[in-house]
Amino acid sequence: MLEEKMKKLLLLIVFAAIASNLSGASITVKWTGTTSDDWGTESNWDAARLPSYYKVTGGNTGDYVWVNYLSNRPEGCTISSGDHEIYSVFVMRDGLDDTSKQAILNLEGGSLNIKGYDFKMGVASTSSWYASHPTAPSAVVNIYNGFTLNVNGAGGVTIGDYYDATLNMYGGTLNLNAGGFRVTNNAYNGGLGYAYGTLNLLDGVININTWNATLGQADLRDLTPKSKINVGDGVMALTGDSTARLQAYANLGLIEAMPGLTLSITFNPNVGERGTTYLTAVPEPATVMLLSLGVVLLRKKK
Repeated sequence: MLEEKMKKLLLLIVFAAIASNLSGASITVKWTGTTSDDWGTESNWDAARLPSYYKVTGGNTGDYVWVNYLSNRPEGCTISSGDHEIYSVFVMRDGLDDTSKQAILNLEGGSLNIKGYDFKMGVASTSSWYASHPTAPSAVVNIYNGFTLNVNGAGGVTIGDYYDATLNMYGGTLNLNAGGFRVTNNAYNGGLGYAYGTLNLLDGVININTWNATLGQADLRDLTPKSKINVGDGVMALTGDSTARLQAYANLGLIEAMPGLTLSITFNPNVGERGTTYLTAVPEPATVMLLSLGVVLLRKKK
């Protein structure tokens, strides 16, 4: 009799666990870097498995991934191959009070698809956590040639939520297909944000494909004095005509070309349903002249 009751109890526990999973509850999976810096190694995660995204009855859910600074893995976490689907990714969430450290995510090869909600850098769980921990390691994400980051969740991209963050585009592609693109979260601190957010567009392409009906423009959220976009050889393409808005930010010094380059903001009405605005940088006239002179001298030597 007792054995039969135990069997029923075990069955109830199993069914409850399944029901909980099917209800759409997401799970936090934290980077431990126990074995290496490789995202694709199961032993590098506290769940002893790779983080994932999955569909359940009544909705979609998956793992909230935390990549924090770890003393055993200061070089951070690296995706070097494979196609990974995740619910949300947080680079530096609820970190230690040490601004000398960095939480680093290197995106070198393959792809990362955010299918649930958002891709955030420099995160505090709550405002009360931030009040108790006003400083933390900064978040750094490096995207390299050959990598694709697709953000399809309504939360979009945030570079600098509560804590400072930098996104370095060394190449590759970032596609924002849902939500907004924030360089500093202006929802906090009276619209100024708490964190400094920096985007270094050294190479590669950022496509802001989402439309903000309130702005009547692409969903690049308002920049603040704590926002900075540095444009090198990369390209930011925004759906619709955002030329006036981008120029206004450039006039404030929030968007700048890197040394030796001049900022270029153009609109092509023939690309895309609403046309497309391109934020790029081109060589300064003096730089072009020097390059031309160098070519002439080389030809003379030959």
